[in-house]
Amino acid sequence: MSDEGADKGEKQNLASERSGVLGAALVRQETVVLLVDLVESVRLMRQHEGPSVRRWADFVRVVLAEILPRHRGLLVKSLGDGLMARFEKVPDAVDAAAEMHRTLAKLNTGIPEDQHFHLRAGINAAFAWSDGIDIYGTGVNLAARLATLAGPGETIASASAHEQLAADLATLANPGETIGSAAARDELTHGVDATCEDLGECILKHFDKPIRAYRVGPPSPHPSLTGRRHYGVAMEPTIAIIPFGSRNNAPEHFDVGNLIADSVIWRLSKATNMKVISRLSTNVFRDRASDVAEMSAHLGATYILSGGYVVNGGHLMVTAELSVVRTNQVVWSDRLSGEVGDLLQPESELAHRIAQAVHLSVFDAEVEHVLTQPLPTLESYSLLLGSIKLMHRYSSLNFIVPAYYCRGSRTTISVRLWRADDGPMSSYHATTSSVVTFLAVPAPRVSLVRVNWTDAAGNVTKPSDASMLATTSLAERMLPFPYLETTILGLEENRSGAFAAPPAASGGCNLAWQSLLSSLPVTKIFTALFGLGDIVFGMVPNAVVPPGGGGVNSGCSIGSAGCIIGFNTSFAHELGHQYGRSHVAVAGDASSDPNYPNFGGDTKSIGEVGIDTGTSPPTLFDPATSDDLMSYGQNQWISPYTYQKILDGWDSHAFVTADARHVRSILVVGVRLHRGVRDTRPVEIRQAHLVAAAGLPPKHIGATMSPLSIDLLDGSGKILATHHCFYVPGHGGTCGCGCGSSAEMVSPEREPYLDMHEAIELPGDEVAALSFHRGGEPFARLEAGGAPRVEIAGPERRDGSLAVQLQTQASLPGETSGDNNTTAPVSVVVLFSGDDGVTWQPVAVDPPNGEVLVDADRLPGGERCRFRAVATAGLRAAHADTEPFKLAPCRRKLHLDLPDDKCSIKSGAVALRAFVDSRGRGAPAPQEIRWTSSLEGELGFGPRARCAARQGPPRNYRDRTRRHRRLAHRTRHHHR
Repeated sequence: MSDEGADKGEKQNLASERSGVLGAALVRQETVVLLVDLVESVRLMRQHEGPSVRRWADFVRVVLAEILPRHRGLLVKSLGDGLMARFEKVPDAVDAAAEMHRTLAKLNTGIPEDQHFHLRAGINAAFAWSDGIDIYGTGVNLAARLATLAGPGETIASASAHEQLAADLATLANPGETIGSAAARDELTHGVDATCEDLGECILKHFDKPIRAYRVGPPSPHPSLTGRRHYGVAMEPTIAIIPFGSRNNAPEHFDVGNLIADSVIWRLSKATNMKVISRLSTNVFRDRASDVAEMSAHLGATYILSGGYVVNGGHLMVTAELSVVRTNQVVWSDRLSGEVGDLLQPESELAHRIAQAVHLSVFDAEVEHVLTQPLPTLESYSLLLGSIKLMHRYSSLNFIVPAYYCRGSRTTISVRLWRADDGPMSSYHATTSSVVTFLAVPAPRVSLVRVNWTDAAGNVTKPSDASMLATTSLAERMLPFPYLETTILGLEENRSGAFAAPPAASGGCNLAWQSLLSSLPVTKIFTALFGLGDIVFGMVPNAVVPPGGGGVNSGCSIGSAGCIIGFNTSFAHELGHQYGRSHVAVAGDASSDPNYPNFGGDTKSIGEVGIDTGTSPPTLFDPATSDDLMSYGQNQWISPYTYQKILDGWDSHAFVTADARHVRSILVVGVRLHRGVRDTRPVEIRQAHLVAAAGLPPKHIGATMSPLSIDLLDGSGKILATHHCFYVPGHGGTCGCGCGSSAEMVSPEREPYLDMHEAIELPGDEVAALSFHRGGEPFARLEAGGAPRVEIAGPERRDGSLAVQLQTQASLPGETSGDNNTTAPVSVVVLFSGDDGVTWQPVAVDPPNGEVLVDADRLPGGERCRFRAVATAGLRAAHADTEPFKLAPCRRKLHLDLPDDKCSIKSGAVALRAFVDSRGRGAPAPQEIRWTSSLEGELGFGPRARCAARQGPPRNYRDRTRRHRRLAHRTRHHHR
């Protein structure tokens, strides 16, 4: 049963034995639920529908007529490819499951193997609610999940029915297993002809606490802890390589199979942890129809390598297969190509690839066997633990693959090792490769808005590009994304105020943050509509933090987000809020996540060891002293819980490239809804922009449905469409930072006003008015009015910037008559196109003083560039374009973080970092950033690199006596 099937099974209900009539009252009672599932039912029905349906119907009849009555069970329902039954006693359920397995085994006799029926079963004893038709509750869900754990012909029993830990125990059982609760386990030891194996404490999906589970199997004449080998006997795996057989039966190619076997034997015989049987013994099985068991009985091998080949001219195609004798299973197989002449070389590449894959597969299979099978004595268990400890203690081969290479595809990772005394050019080497498939998680598009801060003395601090990008680096390493596609916008905010001051409410935002973030929603809408993503951060300079200021309100999220430069953890924290994550155990904040797992001790603990691979050496985070990213702890890292939750919600900001040829009319409107103070208009239109865009407006993450709705009316007053508004609380309270829960938020009706920023798609030019209401009679109306006039002049080049001048004028009269009407100011957005109007991007919104100054390096550039000013008044807009001009294409901007060689640098590894402002052109691929050293040559690719600092030549200073260590490298970077 798949996870989807398990989820469906969780919704199935058992019939109550106390109620047999439709509509009976709910009764809570203890029962034992058995759910059996047909393995590979989809494939069987698709390939052999008629015979499979008939055989399943026959089996169900046997269950109804014989098995359930014999074991005092009642059928609840047949699920099409499974059965659900209930029992009074756990032993009855276990015996019934075992008989079902045996019955199907008999019915499989004489039927092709690919049509065999196998069951897997789940059992749970728990309280359930019954209405006479179905049974409800977590215990019923648990039985469905348990069935998915079992493999063909097995049964597993769970260990805590009274806790009702439902659907996820199923992930622990192997095919044919049954899992039951603790109450079930206690009864299994009496009256059941079966053995019970303790699976230990198991951590299950969606469950906060580990669950103990037990595998139930058929009776065995031997103790369950009897080992497979006698203690004291050599335990190295033994492999037999059977000479490969020719598939085209050409006599002249007969020796090719012997050459393959000889070359592989030669390489594997050098392994100290494996025994290899001579080809003199294995040659007798060439081209002989023998099974694995027969060959093992004659050769004493635990692994058999066999295969075939086809020769076409000088080209060779080989098929190889490695089988483990104890299970008759294939643990590795592959098709490899090469040249016949390669087999005659001392270092045959083809034979090397086969031997390498076989050695790795045998090692993996042996480790899995040791870890999953019972050991014969306590001494052997101690030996296992000691071996694992030594293996980790002396292992120095730890490899880190940067996230920048993990880009949602099948990736082959290869590692080649040489002996230290031979050097990397030696022919004596070992290579291993593995294919890894990474999840295709798209990188978030993050737009940064520079906040220029003015202090009390009038001094203005403007954060640098490099400092803003550096603040995002920790989030790239911590969150479940390969990288961030970051763009520094040309839009800037000029602010003052005490950003670092603690908020009035725990978990909230202070007034400075509220004021800044209330101005960013329109920017967020425009970046989404024009392809720059829908995550916007206001980046505040570190100068806002007073010296020795104590607690700092270092960031905030209210729809959009903001962060103080240098508070890297706060940036990651606020980005977590953007993905809907609430606080973790923040005192006094009712929006804290109530489902965050308590791992014992500190309620903010990350639960397991975290590792930051971006530092040198990597930083480890002890769960005893490290708190979750979404908490207010001092030593923060991301917990598996928060990591998974953000990963589950990755699509909340997934960006889909829009077709620039298909644009829609979008009205971007900023509305303030007042509480209704006397002599105050209830609705204030603060800005309105009517633009044509191909993108989609951003989703309302962390927002709340407001009481305001807007009707779109035509000239006759007919409602063409209705838009429901959202708002994000911006007045402190328990929501402030994350707005993750509204458990104790102030009612919207009690707020002095609600600010909403909406992107409304207009059905066409026939929209003549907007009508504002709260579900009843409208209380305000905005007429379309006449289009404003707008003029644009320029651009004028000024020290690397482009300046354009704007003039706008509203149409007259400014508003229509009537007390119920409202007006909107003339709003202006300035757009830029580098492709003669095919695509556009915003560069300024409502610029002050009618002038826009844009950094030319931030514009895409092109042969025919244009600025466009779009002025909107009411529901009508007008635009004006500059004359086309030529502008050099912009490139991504690379910022380097290198050690300062004017200061003393310790010998050893030195971290080098590059930060990229993508400028709307997409994040660079790893190979686009290349590091080289004048001393060591290639250092690697990607945003990070390491080089060794060594003692360099003396450096003379004024006193000509001091000698400093300096970085004996001059790094170069190549970036396109």
